[in-house]
Amino acid sequence: MAETGIEFGEVSNIYRLEREKRGELAKIPDDFFERLRAHTTELRRQAGVEESRSPGSKKAMMLIEDVKKLGSMSDHILDCRERKIVILAQQRGDISKANLTSSERNLVERLRHTLETHRASTEGKREPGKACPPIADAPAPMVKAEPATKPEIAVLQVLEDVGDFATAERDYSLHKSDVVSLPREFAKVLIDQGKAKEIQVAP
Repeated sequence: MAETGIEFGEVSNIYRLEREKRGELAKIPDDFFERLRAHTTELRRQAGVEESRSPGSKKAMMLIEDVKKLGSMSDHILDCRERKIVILAQQRGDISKANLTSSERNLVERLRHTLETHRASTEGKREPGKACPPIADAPAPMVKAEPATKPEIAVLQVLEDVGDFATAERDYSLHKSDVVSLPREFAKVLIDQGKAKEIQVAP
């Protein structure tokens, strides 16, 4: 229709191409779905006007039938493209030559980020794009700092093997490069002996 800049034949052709190109996205204009939505809205409006003028008229029924056909084709096109887009996201290859609209290209990037984040979380790695915070000279072990409201706890980096010892809370077996939270009275002994150094953890 001239009013919305799309023809039934254009939608039908893209519907056919999307079905035939099972492993590839059909090329569509960037504003295809926007124009299709506007066209369908206009057809509904016209059907409403005709129905109000002459309930059950042939023209109103034809307009409603066109809306149903376009809706069905639109759903199928979207289903096909979404399946192909998910595969593109999983493949992590170059998408510069893929027949994606601008919004679909953004969708692929978001899906890839989501998949990478999920995989990193599952494998116990840090989230992609987020650097591990540096902690003094430690070789990046995990540090579980006690809340700043407990000054009796100190966070230490162990400088040499200490061996086994016990506190009132638990048993310890400390080795070089370990990072550990200890009651300050025990931490002071290790620091004084040169076997550990305290790490200042920001509150």
